[in-house]
Amino acid sequence: MRMLFYKWPCFDPYNDHKQALSSNSQRNGSASRAFGKQHGARDFSSIGLLPLPCGAVTLLHFLCLTPWWKELDLAKGLPYVRDRIAEGFFQSAGVQFEPNFALSRILLTKCIQILALVDDTYDSYGTLQELQCFTDALERGNSDQLPADYLKILYKAVLDFFEELGDDEGNEGRSYCINYTKERYKEVVRSYLVEAQWFYDGHLRPFNEYMHNALISSCFSLLPPVVFLGVEKLAGVKEFKWLETNPKLVEASKFFGRLLNDMVARKDEEKEGHCLAGNCYMKEYGVSKEKAMEELRKMCDNAWKDMNEESMRPTAVPMPLITQYKPCSYDGSCFPVR
Repeated sequence: MRMLFYKWPCFDPYNDHKQALSSNSQRNGSASRAFGKQHGARDFSSIGLLPLPCGAVTLLHFLCLTPWWKELDLAKGLPYVRDRIAEGFFQSAGVQFEPNFALSRILLTKCIQILALVDDTYDSYGTLQELQCFTDALERGNSDQLPADYLKILYKAVLDFFEELGDDEGNEGRSYCINYTKERYKEVVRSYLVEAQWFYDGHLRPFNEYMHNALISSCFSLLPPVVFLGVEKLAGVKEFKWLETNPKLVEASKFFGRLLNDMVARKDEEKEGHCLAGNCYMKEYGVSKEKAMEELRKMCDNAWKDMNEESMRPTAVPMPLITQYKPCSYDGSCFPVR
C-alpha cells in the first residue's frame, strides 16, 4: 500500500475523486482502475500493481486526511487535544461507505475532529467566562476579543473548516447550504455553553428541559448537512430546506442518537456532575437507575421505529440521503457528544 501511494502522483481528494470514483465504482476494483488511468497507468501490470478493491481506495482517502491533521498541529496550542483522526474516519465510513461519496466522508471526518476539539474545550478545559467569549466570537465572526491564545487557535480551526467548505462549488445554491450548516454549528456551540452553565451550577435539570437542549448538543442537526455538502449534485437547496423543516425522520434520529450516547456514557462523566438523560430522569421521577435505563430504552425503540417508518415513506429527498440517517444515529455513542 505504501508503494502504491508513493508511485502515483499526489492524490487530491477534492478534485481527483470526482473523475476517479464514477457512479459504477461500487464494483470491486473499478475505482482503482479509473484512478490509475487518470494518472497515466493504463496497464496496472506495467507498474507492478493490481487493481484495488474499494476498501483499499477508501483507505487512500484516510491516508490523505493524515497530512491535514498533522499540518493543523493543534497539540502545541491545545494541550488537551485528542488524536482521533482514525476513529473519526471510520465513523464517517460507517455513515457513507460508497466509494463515490469520498468527499462526504472526508468532510464529515474533519467536522467530527473539529467538533471534538470544541466539545472538549467546553466540557473540561475552558472557564465559563472564556466559553462565553468564544461563543460570542463565533456569533460575531470576530476573534479580536478572545481572552486566551488557545481560544484563538480553536477559532481559527473552526473558521478554516468552513472556508474549506466554501472552496467546493459542487452543490446547487452552495452559499445557502453553507450558511445553513454554519447556523447549525453556532446552534451546537450555544447548546455546549448551556451545558457548561448547568455544570457550573451543579443542578440537574428536568428531563424535558435537558432533552430540549441535548437534542441540539448531540450534533445530529449539524452532521447530516455536512454529509449533504459532500454528496455534490444529490443535495441542493431543496434538500437543505427539507432539513430545515425538521421532519420526523430527522427528529427521531436526533432523539435516538442522544439517548444512546447518554446510556453508554462513561462513569467518570457521571461522577464529574455532567447532565445526562438517565440522571435527569431519575431525579424528576424518583426512580432507580435500572428503571430509568429501561424507560430510555423504550424511548430509543420508539425512535428507531419512527426512523424505519419514515425511511420507507415516499419522499422528494434522494434515498442515499435518507439512508445515512440510521447509521449516523446508531453511531451516536461514538460521535463527539457528551
